[in-house]
Amino acid sequence: MSSSENQQQQEWKNRKTIVLQSHLIWFVKNNDVDFDFENQGIQMFIDGDWQSKGTTLGADNGLGVAAVMSILRAVISFILH
Repeated sequence: MSSSENQQQQEWKNRKTIVLQSHLIWFVKNNDVDFDFENQGIQMFIDGDWQSKGTTLGADNGLGVAAVMSILRAVISFILH
């Protein structure tokens, strides 16, 4: 390993950690509910927090996952070049 590569590794080791978090969930219904996700809308209401009748809210954060993946790709590309 060259001294330049060793110096670059040391610089990366001294940087602060950044955590990128996002999630994906699927729509789920309670077992006691007859619900057709393709033809019915989620019945949302607020009772302190957003909730739904008999189903999950389905708060899919695909955009967040895509953003995290894009950032990681850019960082890896930067490190390798």
